[in-house]
Amino acid sequence: MGQCSTSQDVPEPVPLRGGDSFASTDLANRFEEADGGHVVLVPSRDVDLEAVKTQRAEAVTASNNVNRLSGMSRKTTRHALEEPPDVRTSFQRLSTSLRLSRMGTMKRNKMIHDVKAAESSQGLQGASLEKRLQTFGMQMVEMAGDGNCQFRTMAFNLFRSQEHHAAVRQSAVAHMRKHADFFGVFFEDEAEFGHYCKNMALHGTWGDELTLRAVVEAYGCIAHVITSEPTNWHLVYEPESSDMDSAIAVCPLGMDPPKARKQIFLAYISPIHYNAIIARKPQ
Repeated sequence: MGQCSTSQDVPEPVPLRGGDSFASTDLANRFEEADGGHVVLVPSRDVDLEAVKTQRAEAVTASNNVNRLSGMSRKTTRHALEEPPDVRTSFQRLSTSLRLSRMGTMKRNKMIHDVKAAESSQGLQGASLEKRLQTFGMQMVEMAGDGNCQFRTMAFNLFRSQEHHAAVRQSAVAHMRKHADFFGVFFEDEAEFGHYCKNMALHGTWGDELTLRAVVEAYGCIAHVITSEPTNWHLVYEPESSDMDSAIAVCPLGMDPPKARKQIFLAYISPIHYNAIIARKPQ
């Protein structure tokens, strides 16, 4: 087992309650056996530049609207690159992607009704994210919507508490800086990449496709991302190496590093929020 980089002193993990448990390798196998061909294996170095740009644009739009709808005079969250390309088409999808807790009661109830009405009667294609998880005996654990949700979700998986999100964020940024020759190609120039890394290191900056891949590589873990998309909704991100990068991977003070190729589970509500996934309490 590898050693962690500089550890961080953060609060102790909050244990699960009511008989729930963390997702396991067995659940990963159940996904792969029964997802109806919607699994997509994603090598961590196989990145679509246009897909990254599209996700970045959607996230900036959503972030700006979340801050506006929260009623705060100051931004409560931020995106690493505040100036997006043309994102006008993103507004067409925004109403179905904002977190329920941000919506008014009538809008929330209508969204719930529309999602239920759209569930397919044949298999899981078109089914809601919650229904997909229920099919495999899983449920979501809500992560705080403070701009750190992706890192909170991975910290919950890696270190059993979302409160360790700062350590995971630090590791992601360190990995991207260490491998600037790879991650830098997704930016206009070196200055934009530097600006991105500087902002991504800050509390409240939304994680993205690149940080997800960076965490997979830094900790040598395998990430299962179950999405709200109608097809290809089970994404499996695999690292190039099963070894943790002990020079940059940060672990909370007093905690052992994750085991090699640890399988972690994230629920992704496109394009703005991540939740953790656990095994449901038996009825």
